[in-house]
Amino acid sequence: MPFRTNKWARPKKYYRKLHERKKLEKLSTEDGIINHQNKEDVCIREPEPFTFSYLKQHVNEVSLPLSWSLLSSCSEFRFSKVEFIGDVSKVSRCVMVAGNLTWRVLIHGRDVTSGHDIFEHVPQTITALSVITQLITLVNTCNICMGNTDQAFIDLVQSRGGEIVKSVSFAGEKEVSAYIEEDYNAKAEDGTIYNSTIRSVDCILITDRKRCCKCSSYRSNLRSLSSRRKSQGKEQNMCTDTNSKANFRYLDKTQLHARATNLQRERSNVKKSLDRIVKRLISTEGISVEKPLQSDLKTIMEVHSKDVTKAYSEDSFQRLFWEEQLRHAKCADSRQMRWHPTIIRWCLSLRY
Repeated sequence: MPFRTNKWARPKKYYRKLHERKKLEKLSTEDGIINHQNKEDVCIREPEPFTFSYLKQHVNEVSLPLSWSLLSSCSEFRFSKVEFIGDVSKVSRCVMVAGNLTWRVLIHGRDVTSGHDIFEHVPQTITALSVITQLITLVNTCNICMGNTDQAFIDLVQSRGGEIVKSVSFAGEKEVSAYIEEDYNAKAEDGTIYNSTIRSVDCILITDRKRCCKCSSYRSNLRSLSSRRKSQGKEQNMCTDTNSKANFRYLDKTQLHARATNLQRERSNVKKSLDRIVKRLISTEGISVEKPLQSDLKTIMEVHSKDVTKAYSEDSFQRLFWEEQLRHAKCADSRQMRWHPTIIRWCLSLRY
């Protein structure tokens, strides 16, 4: 049987070292638990990152001014201001937040550049709910450029198809310098309500004055176009007037058509005026002839018609007067008679 070593025989200071080792293991275990708990506490206290999902959950916390409303979709939020002017309601201002937390501002349906001076202190992306509140407050209190609301300018642009074309490229692309904005029933800061206005394509929409600098400078162009249109209208009226002495060969097709229309209208008016005068003279100073006497006069005129034609030449007034009277006597209805212009002038000369 082999020799068995005494189990109680241990190296010197063995138990002291064992006790110290267990104590150190216990301390290290407790420190690990404490550190883990502290890390969990720190994670709980850290703010949740601002994402579009977070905005969906807390969007109702955004305080909206009066007349503003919220429309949301799976990829966008729209904060809109609806203005009621009379029986018409329109969305005049809108703040849009996209899924990537970038924002856009629309005034009267047009984009306002994010580089505008009014947005100088607003970050390019939404980082907190306070940024949305700040943006809506700025848009709600800003003054909108009213453009050029003069009716003469509006009529001018409408006659050009609703826009003023600066140039046209070889590819047919138009470069527009101004356009007409309609159906907004907007209300200016001074209380003026306008339904239509002329805006420059460079209009910055938001300004601290009545008009922005772009629309104010374009106003001089509108004055020039309006003045030119009036002068062209006067020249065209002078050429197409019935009393105009302009030679026909210097008129274009449109002016010739207008000149002919005016002459036809004047001729019709003169004829109607003469008919009214003749009817009035007959009714007031005419002498009624009985049927037997009318028949006798007609027979006498037919019998002596050859004698009259032999006595007077064809270009004489007496011959013309006799033929017109004989022709009128043969008419069953006096309304069928169309008097010669010379006879009408002679009758008028007797009267006036």
